[in-house]
Amino acid sequence: MYSHAMKVSIITNTVVWGSIMAIFGAAVVVSGYAYYLVTMWEQEEPMTRTPLDIKRVNYIVHGGFGFAVFWLCFILYMRDRLNLAIGLVIETSRALASMTFLVISIPLFQVIFYTIATVPWVFGLVYMAAMGDVSTATGGFYAGTVKVEYAYKQFSYNEQQQKYAWFYLFGYFWTSEFIVALGQMITSMSLCCYYFTRDKKRIGNSTVFSALRLICRYHLGTVAFGSCIVALVRLLRAYITYLEQTALKNKTKFQKFLAAVLECFMYCIERCIKYINFNAYIQTCIWGSSFCVSAFNAFWLIFRNLARIVAVTGVTSFLSLIGKVMVIALSGGTFVMVMQEHFPNEVKSLIMPTVLVCLIAAAVSIMFFEVFNMGTTVLLQCYIADEEMFKDDPEGCFAPMTLKAYLMSKKKKKKKKKGIQAKVGSKGQGGAEEEKSGGGAAAEGGGDSEGGAAEEKK
Repeated sequence: MYSHAMKVSIITNTVVWGSIMAIFGAAVVVSGYAYYLVTMWEQEEPMTRTPLDIKRVNYIVHGGFGFAVFWLCFILYMRDRLNLAIGLVIETSRALASMTFLVISIPLFQVIFYTIATVPWVFGLVYMAAMGDVSTATGGFYAGTVKVEYAYKQFSYNEQQQKYAWFYLFGYFWTSEFIVALGQMITSMSLCCYYFTRDKKRIGNSTVFSALRLICRYHLGTVAFGSCIVALVRLLRAYITYLEQTALKNKTKFQKFLAAVLECFMYCIERCIKYINFNAYIQTCIWGSSFCVSAFNAFWLIFRNLARIVAVTGVTSFLSLIGKVMVIALSGGTFVMVMQEHFPNEVKSLIMPTVLVCLIAAAVSIMFFEVFNMGTTVLLQCYIADEEMFKDDPEGCFAPMTLKAYLMSKKKKKKKKKGIQAKVGSKGQGGAEEEKSGGGAAAEGGGDSEGGAAEEKK
């Protein structure tokens, strides 16, 4: 239902631009009301407010108006990119509406296979824990002035057994990351097939199975290698945590600080690698390149399109938040209505059951909206690849009409700018030449894109 609603241009534009203007209006209204209060307090005879109160409200006035001006300038600067983001959201909604099996299957696939992998792993972990040698140790505590001693059993493991345990943990990390990466790859391949198919009527649930067949035949190595890198980083994080809890028991405050910084650093590294991996999977689906080449291309693509990525991520996150809140509210409200209508005397209080239903709805909505968020990122990279392949002929690109209109308007702006520069003297001509060479990244990317497309055709 959400995908069908978001694919309507009027609804998406109204929600996004209405929210943007609401933020601007709220800042202006709050600042104006604060200014009104300051003016009234300064004219009071005698004054009932202290100068400190007036000063604090003045901070709100200046901060609110400053934020409103900054927000307006930021939106004016980002307006083209926001329109592109809205177009990508609309196109993602249309793609997911035409491939409903993708939205349902990917979260279920990941949950089912994750459960299948975890249950035997837990049983194996129990057996591995029983490999240690049992010994008796003593401990004690004071109950007032009396010391109470007790005996307890503990396991000790030799070096070989500890290596087995770390290898077993690495296998679990690799398996879980492989399941996540395979779901990302299926989503990316399905949406790439959607974007680069001119006749969208050919797209359906069968596209998902075609994408799965392509991945199993050509790209399972890419999925395995990318998930292996993430698993190694997670294993390193686990080892650092193990050292904190064992070798550094009696550590100083400075050592605690260094351990916390190192753990935070490793967490950031893991997040960055996961993000680059996902974008590398998209590049692999577009060009059919290997993981390392795709990761390199993805990194530079992100670097030279930061503004677009920020706009698309912001719009998608905002719309996803609205969708999640809507799912949770409808689930909780429907549950309360059904219980009150059909089981009015069965439950004394509906508070805890409703909270439980809302938590389940939140978990389910997070899983399903993750597919929507991935979809906008995939279509953004497809759009950039399309733009670089057809930078001289935007009419021949694969982009749907909503995105093709943006490409055409951009092309017209470039032609107009070059025409104005051509009318200026030799300095203007030099500027025009710089303008042509200034698209080095795009031109270089276009050359790579054409080479990749040619290789894929072969």
